[in-house]
Amino acid sequence: MGRKRRPDQLPPKPRTRAGCQTCRARKVKCDETRPVCQRCQVACRPCDFKPEVKWEDEYISKGLAFGREGVWSKLGNASRSQPEPEHWSPIPTVRPYHFLNYFAKTFEEPLALEVGNAYRNPRANMEGGAPLQRLASRLNATLDDDVSYRSRHSYAGALIRSHSVPLIPGLVDADHSMLLNYFIQKLCPLTTPSKLSQSPFASLVLPFTLMNSNSGLLSILALSACHRAKSEPAWKLPAMKLKSQVLQVLQDRFNVEGPEKVAASSDTLVTMVILCLYEIIQDCDSGWVVHLKGAHDILSFRKELQATQGTEVEVNELTAFAEKFFAFHDVIGRTACGQVPLFGRDYWNFGEKVVDVWMGCSPELVALLCTINELSRAAYANPEISVSDAFLSACSVTRYKLESLEQVVENDQDDYLLLSAKMKRLAAMVYLNCALYNAHPTTPLMISLVEQILLLASDFIDLGFVNGLTWPLFVAAVELNPYNDEILIDDSHHRPFHGRLMVLKVLQAMETSTVSNVDRMRTIISQVWQARDLEEDPFPETADNHYCRNDWERYVFPVSENINLV
Repeated sequence: MGRKRRPDQLPPKPRTRAGCQTCRARKVKCDETRPVCQRCQVACRPCDFKPEVKWEDEYISKGLAFGREGVWSKLGNASRSQPEPEHWSPIPTVRPYHFLNYFAKTFEEPLALEVGNAYRNPRANMEGGAPLQRLASRLNATLDDDVSYRSRHSYAGALIRSHSVPLIPGLVDADHSMLLNYFIQKLCPLTTPSKLSQSPFASLVLPFTLMNSNSGLLSILALSACHRAKSEPAWKLPAMKLKSQVLQVLQDRFNVEGPEKVAASSDTLVTMVILCLYEIIQDCDSGWVVHLKGAHDILSFRKELQATQGTEVEVNELTAFAEKFFAFHDVIGRTACGQVPLFGRDYWNFGEKVVDVWMGCSPELVALLCTINELSRAAYANPEISVSDAFLSACSVTRYKLESLEQVVENDQDDYLLLSAKMKRLAAMVYLNCALYNAHPTTPLMISLVEQILLLASDFIDLGFVNGLTWPLFVAAVELNPYNDEILIDDSHHRPFHGRLMVLKVLQAMETSTVSNVDRMRTIISQVWQARDLEEDPFPETADNHYCRNDWERYVFPVSENINLV
């Protein structure tokens, strides 16, 4: 019980916080006289009236109470409550490639949505004359451009010297040995979505070039230098010098041996396969299409020589792979740009269900893609066909075949190849519904298919493998829902992730782990996203059942000319 206050005693003064820091530290009453209080003046102590800054984090880390919060109250224990624990959300890692850059040009020159020229015939402006003459003229033009570039750029600043390859393939200098080893150890595994099966570039192309093809070996060295230049720019100039040597060798062969012998040789096809990859990795522009058209001319000329003149041409497993290489690149590229195909459906069989270790899907799936391309082109060229019974029946049959497609992998343990085949079938479903059924990113079926593709891509990344993702990832990215791209990962945490961020991360992982041109692919995907974001009505309704530009023609075709997605 407290003592009673005398009648003449004044009530106690309330506690103040204006005392000096010295008295507060000694826990004695300060008379608050400034600039020096009475106690400090008598004891000759320093007197400091500056306010003391207290940080709550320091007190909590020491296990001390911060002030008198939650410790004392005039209202008693009823007001005391334990502070709720704080939960801090993790700060996500932000990288430069996570951003879509919008410049003034993006708004001044928006994506041209008129696609009147999207289906133009790429062969309309080709040079006249025989196929080999056209190929020779293309070769001369390519060689002239390359020599012109070399004349404008000095090689004195190159960090790596590049020498001419001797006639005997086994005798190479140190730089060439390094590039050959790079092709074997790095590039060959990147050309197949399988880790258990050997790539045709290792089992067919490499042995042939080492034993029989000087131009093929030169092109392999050029390809290796070009791929290394993506991460090590010093290899760019040596790569161009090696490419120039390959073109010169081909030109000399045309002049000395004649077109018939050049076309009949497997060496020419193999060299063009590798040069095509070179152009894809370097710029992925019209350069690789030049080789595609040239290969088409050579293959046609070979058949003509064999049928009409009885000329013996080399037909073996290697030439069959070269033909399949160009035909597959042509089909996949035409899905994006919609141009007239060079290699038609007759190159593929509907009955072949075994998954090819290089393509990552079955030939039957490629045949269905050819059919979708043809139906889409026919509907665009003649809108009245799109409502005919024959057209609708053909679309239904194609859709049924694709939905019921079974792809067989010879090695049941090859999980990577199984995932690749599954992703490509899902991507084909997305493409079919866009091209033939006017589906768009907000259609429920499209949302489901895109989500499945991205989840499988996530599985690929978790396995540390990105081969075979190019075309499926492109299809899923351009048809991603712009209003809600959040996708739920089915795990114990049910973590959601954003589709656009996922696509950008996968593209970054593919930078040096694929033989595709990721820079060009990312640019096109970004342009499609920006066009959707800036469009007032990105998904206009179709009037009646009359054919109109579908979502794919509206956003993908205008920006995808000469894109390669293999």
